Amino acid sequence: MKSITIIFLCILSVFIGTSFTGGGSSQSNQSNNPVAKASENPVVYYFHNTRRCAICNAVENESKKALQELYGDKVPFLAYNIEETEGREKAGEIGVFGQALLIVSRDTTVNITVEGFMYARTDPDRFKQIIKESTDPLL
Repeated sequence: MKSITIIFLCILSVFIGTSFTGGGSSQSNQSNNPVAKASENPVVYYFHNTRRCAICNAVENESKKALQELYGDKVPFLAYNIEETEGREKAGEIGVFGQALLIVSRDTTVNITVEGFMYARTDPDRFKQIIKESTDPLL
């Protein structure tokens, strides 16, 4: 019962977090984003809390694995704990207020948080395909 509660709270925090970051896999222009402008290639950011469930860990691990397999070192993966100072500052720069998995390139941000939490643990191949479909147009 305790693990069900933790998983429920993790999923709930994802949906609350994505409501602040634009939700879904929609693209949004963020021309005032200095981090996005500084990078020619996309950068994948994963913002998480200190306490994480198996799904949260799977999102990080499967994202790293997929990016390495697909792009090598060309597309960096950066994980930040939003409960720590550095993570809060980076989240503020990008405009994130909760858990999020974002692909950022120049003026474009693609939010794949929901997809990550839906597929990273249960269907990693599908999740890898979503990462590829979301990242390729930004290269």
